[in-house]
Amino acid sequence: MKKIILGILAFSVFACSSEENTKTPPEQVKEEVKQDPVVSAPPKYCESAGKISSEERLDKVVFGSINNASTGKGGYEDFTNISGNFALGSSNTISLTPGLYSQYGKDGFGVQFFVYIDYNQDGDFTDPGETVWKSKQGTDPVSGTITIPSTASLGSTRMRIELRSILSLPGTPVTDPPFGTGCGTFEYGQVEDYTLNIKAKL
Repeated sequence: MKKIILGILAFSVFACSSEENTKTPPEQVKEEVKQDPVVSAPPKYCESAGKISSEERLDKVVFGSINNASTGKGGYEDFTNISGNFALGSSNTISLTPGLYSQYGKDGFGVQFFVYIDYNQDGDFTDPGETVWKSKQGTDPVSGTITIPSTASLGSTRMRIELRSILSLPGTPVTDPPFGTGCGTFEYGQVEDYTLNIKAKL
């Protein structure tokens, strides 16, 4: 009887020792490393501005829910804190009002608007289709239609509006200036930036 009891005790001690030997020491347990989600930095856009904007500037921009009247005379104004929501495939009216020196109509001066949208959110306006609209030369408020392509990336992106001054001498045919890239400076005019939120649907 004693042999049986001793045998059971010996087996129990052996089993416990074996179980303990199979446990990984605490210092060898790898701690789970928690990684913060990667947040991409917003794209850095090129600079653009008019050198002289005191006599020709953007007075008002209306595009979707964006409705902004400004009287600033700087060559560049950052209104990216003002945003609007736009659905893929939607057509939207844009209306732009210039602020002009009253003598312009008599002197033959006019302005032209250029609108750029970074549809693929890569930090520039040079991809095909990103120069989205231009006006004819004139001194009056203008309006047009901009359609958001179905291939545009979802999320927040940049819209840039340039107002550029144009001089046409009496008797000289009016010709459009070449499209820009949304970058650089020009002599007379103003640039404003806004934020567009592109959504699959509203």
